[in-house]
Amino acid sequence: MFVIVAGLLIALYFAFSGLRMALNATEMARRRKEAIELWALTAGRPATSRVTWPAALFRCIGVLSALAGTAAALFAVAALIATV
Repeated sequence: MFVIVAGLLIALYFAFSGLRMALNATEMARRRKEAIELWALTAGRPATSRVTWPAALFRCIGVLSALAGTAAALFAVAALIATV
């Protein structure tokens, strides 16, 4: 029973963090681009030597994480109902 409740909490964490990532995708992409530019400035290399991820990639990762977390949470709730 404890394992199911712990799994439910972890699944809810994945669902909410994925939703947050999907909603903040543009900001995350901008921060990654700034980090790459700062790295290039300190390393003395051109900024084009590292790949900048588009905001759509962050959104896709966030949505997939939210869907997986939601599915796991529903599975944990079903398992909890079945054991009770």
